[in-house]
Amino acid sequence: MTTSSRRTRLAVIDDTDPSITWGSYWDTSRETFEYPYNYWGQIYNGSQHVNSGQGNEYVGWLEYIFREVSQSYAYLRSAIYVYGTSRIYNVTGTPTDVEPLWICLFDGEPSQPLQGSTRQPINGYPLCRATFDDNGPHNLTLLAAGTSSYPFYVDYIEVSPPWDETDTYHPTVRLGNQDGGWTYDSNWYKYDNYTMYTLNSGAQAQLEFNGTKVTWVGIIPQYPTGPSTASWSIDGSDPVEFEIPGIPSDATQELNFQQLFETPRLSSRGPHTLVVTYDGPSVPLTLDYLFVENGDVNNYQSSRTATIGGTIRGGGKSGGGSSGGTSGGTNGSGAMSSQETPVGAIVGGTVGGVVFLAVCGILVYLFLRRRNAKQKAATTDLIPPFATPMSTGNAPSSPHSPPPTSGMYYPSQMVEYSRDQRPVSAGATPTGSSMVSVPTTTNSNVPILYTPGSASPNVSPGQLPSPTTPTFLPDQVKHPRIPQYPEPQH
Repeated sequence: MTTSSRRTRLAVIDDTDPSITWGSYWDTSRETFEYPYNYWGQIYNGSQHVNSGQGNEYVGWLEYIFREVSQSYAYLRSAIYVYGTSRIYNVTGTPTDVEPLWICLFDGEPSQPLQGSTRQPINGYPLCRATFDDNGPHNLTLLAAGTSSYPFYVDYIEVSPPWDETDTYHPTVRLGNQDGGWTYDSNWYKYDNYTMYTLNSGAQAQLEFNGTKVTWVGIIPQYPTGPSTASWSIDGSDPVEFEIPGIPSDATQELNFQQLFETPRLSSRGPHTLVVTYDGPSVPLTLDYLFVENGDVNNYQSSRTATIGGTIRGGGKSGGGSSGGTSGGTNGSGAMSSQETPVGAIVGGTVGGVVFLAVCGILVYLFLRRRNAKQKAATTDLIPPFATPMSTGNAPSSPHSPPPTSGMYYPSQMVEYSRDQRPVSAGATPTGSSMVSVPTTTNSNVPILYTPGSASPNVSPGQLPSPTTPTFLPDQVKHPRIPQYPEPQH
């Protein structure tokens, strides 16, 4: 296998994973944050860690050591991301007076998170990100200054690891809809390069994978509104039906990152074959990505992309739109009678035309909605409530205003902190440090983004290290459907 094809999938580290070390002042939270609908998906695996603080001090810390993988090939960059529920509040109405406060610390390069405000909690929010130019091990430490009024939540960590030469690392992985293991029949469509969907009854998607459990994540669009059904089958077993709920009549936007079904735990890692069949009749079946427990980090099929229009072999219910049979009348030998009307052909053509018009209508609707959202975002100086917790701006008056559909830049949070250092009060500037003050409701001179430096600063106990020179990183990884960070003004 060539070096260029050695790509890896994202490993998902839950907050309950024993590889994460939690300090004092953290509790487990199972609050789901349905306000009134979960517009941005569920919390991962049903729990988070929450820091309610001790006044306004950075007393909540966690540590995670990014595992080392032997390097016997040309290096491929790795990355780490931290996610949680955004409970980021604007205290005084200005974009800089925000609580709670937190700092991410990666291998000794300091930075503060960007600031922002939201009026409703949003699950799966990016809190910080870093990329690495060596294969580790790397250290993440996160400091939080949550309060009882403004708690701070951490849900899970995602790691983009180097290729595992030993092939012994099998965590939960996030497997995208364009992974090389996928085969879609010709009834599937791609929307805006991040969601696969189908409206055709009988449409099937097939995945070849290793793992012990699968969770399917997609969206519930605003149209069509009625519920639908679909089914999944693994290794040719009897199909298991699941419901695709239609969007509630009072929902003000599509429901993103929704878990549509999960399988029971399998007795072995496989290999397995998953076949999913859409039955209709209303809301489409969509796919953003899967969570696969005990999956493969190494993507052995990275040299190919998902196949659209491939052959699906067994495993699902027969599609209602692809049933066989003889159209029209036949004579005794089974040949088509010239005196009979080809009813099957007419019905098939009519149904096909209706489906084609429905698909065209939905694409036009989505295009117009996307264009209007962009125009709205370009003409307002208010950041929607779905902007990242580190972006700048105030939330608009509507608690569920749809965000622009452009991608989002994750912030680079590179800071060092030793576990034996004492907590630092928010707002305090360490003696002898060139670092600007930690942001408080009266101090907002915090650079927006930092890039990694080459050496760790020399820091005394109780101090925070100095940040590197701020810079905007236009090539940062984007996250679908969440607004991107605005470029800072220098």
